[in-house]
Amino acid sequence: MVPPASPPERAKALAQNLDGPSGAAIDDLTLQGRRFEWLFHHSPNILAVLTTEGIVLNISDSVEKILGHPPGQLTGKAIYDIVFVEDHATLRERLAGARRDNFDEVYEFHVRDKDGTLHCLEAANSDPRLDAGLTGILLTARDVTKRKELQNQLLRAQRLETIGSLAGGVAHDLNNILAPILMAVELLKRGITDKAKLKMLDTVEMTAQKGRGIVKQILTFARGSTLEQVAVHPDRLIRDAMDVVAQTFPASVLIEQRVREDCWTVEVDITQLHQVLMNLLVNARDAMPEGGRVTFTTENIEVDEAYARMATNMTPGRYVAITVSDTGAGMSAKQLKRIFDPFYTTKDADHGTGLGLATVKQIMTVHGGAISVKSKVGSGTTFRLYLPAQSHPTCTGFDGTGPVTFPFGQGELIIVADDDQSIRDITKQTLESYGYTVRTASNGAEALALLIQEREHARLVLTDFAMPIMDGRQLICAIRKMDLGVKVIVASGTTTTNESTRLVGEDTDAVLAKPFTAGTLLTTVNELLAPTTPPIAVA
Repeated sequence: MVPPASPPERAKALAQNLDGPSGAAIDDLTLQGRRFEWLFHHSPNILAVLTTEGIVLNISDSVEKILGHPPGQLTGKAIYDIVFVEDHATLRERLAGARRDNFDEVYEFHVRDKDGTLHCLEAANSDPRLDAGLTGILLTARDVTKRKELQNQLLRAQRLETIGSLAGGVAHDLNNILAPILMAVELLKRGITDKAKLKMLDTVEMTAQKGRGIVKQILTFARGSTLEQVAVHPDRLIRDAMDVVAQTFPASVLIEQRVREDCWTVEVDITQLHQVLMNLLVNARDAMPEGGRVTFTTENIEVDEAYARMATNMTPGRYVAITVSDTGAGMSAKQLKRIFDPFYTTKDADHGTGLGLATVKQIMTVHGGAISVKSKVGSGTTFRLYLPAQSHPTCTGFDGTGPVTFPFGQGELIIVADDDQSIRDITKQTLESYGYTVRTASNGAEALALLIQEREHARLVLTDFAMPIMDGRQLICAIRKMDLGVKVIVASGTTTTNESTRLVGEDTDAVLAKPFTAGTLLTTVNELLAPTTPPIAVA
């Protein structure tokens, strides 16, 4: 017995014999049948003839191209073998109710391809009576998985845009709460020698700084933010991340570090690098539900021309490589290809948005670095972060500890405008403690009136960006139009990167990102009131 031809061979033979073999007479019915079969198997969509019970009587060759299942392996079997179990009821209802009057109703269900990946199919059923004496349902389905993914991405992007707008308002309120705390702590430390009290103040300050970092992360993700880069040893970054997760990770997850003491320093935005390491740590924890080990290592790397050509987005130079390895479940080659795609995640819908690693890659790119990943199912995952090494060997430190002396004023008059009473009070107290004269206003109109009244003595205006009656932008415009000859600092917790860039050097002399410390405030004021003052922006 001659074995049946494979689907591609059968389709090819049909295509070559549409007009019949040479010299043979083929009646119209046979010719139409061959043409129909050729069109059936060459359809870009999946065509399947099913019984009302879902048994596959015939299925087009396109099912192998779209889902990877050979038609011969599906023929004679139930279509439910590849249909997502939660969609069985929907498909049964559609097949059982297939009639001439509802054949064009479109519905969706999900099927698994040969690798187990879910695909969304958009389908419609035809009249079950295909021909006289023949019963069956012709199901037409097309793969709309990519379209659905794009729709979901659009919806998520719209939600993120809304979150970004809300984040601006929330950040403004939170920064107004944190600003007095940070400035008050520095004032309270003056003259205190009791170690217990100093330790309590250090705890308050550290907590407020962490709150400031969280607000900045929200704004960075939702709206974008200017990098606040400082030189730091990688060990400090790793230890800080380890300290945070030590209280929240299960005891079954062990975290180790093997950091070189002679490791070069890097110049980074600490908040953003903290976000990178936390994302990788959380992913490692989720990959080890039964427990495991996460290991940090560091290495100094000299990247030459040959290495740079083999690597992605790297230029020759000195780099510090931070490696994060786990002993978790690992990933397949197919998953590795997409892990940095926005909204792609290997986690359940309730446990991941698919934005973590996309954000990590973006942060590394902004820092002039790169990221690579190696993984194998059952053998864990290793991420490697490449950060450009600092050109100078000295490091300013991570926590800013050490004796600090803030500059004193010489009685210069400063007008402070802010609609938050607590910020006005603590700013006034801070400046007056260091030798400045201060007048306060609750909005731009009051500040302008004070400035006109004190135009002979006023040297500087510190104004909030968002205020009632007259906001900071309007106040700055009035000051410049009237040519009052004062320095202007604008303070804001929601000013975007583009707004800050436009304000510095054009309308204002400095931009302070709320919440700012007493040291940042006093240093900025001193620099602006010095004989020569270049425009500055302080985050």
